[in-house]
Amino acid sequence: MINELLKEELKTVNDREQEGFKINSLQSADWAMRKLQAIEKHDQEVKEAAQAELIKQLLGGIVNLLKMNLVENISTDC
Repeated sequence: MINELLKEELKTVNDREQEGFKINSLQSADWAMRKLQAIEKHDQEVKEAAQAELIKQLLGGIVNLLKMNLVENISTDC
């Protein structure tokens, strides 16, 4: 899902957070922007995975309700 380069970018964010970081050059601003993009992409992937899981669970629940309703209808028809 998330590529190795992105994982490395996120790891360096954690390392830098512990050290503290100040933007005082174009290079450090570029670095910070790349880190923010990596974090945003990761957040989006997590949100998409969570939404997919929620939809899967909801559909599973609907299928179970339909099965129960079908069994109930068959039982009352007999």
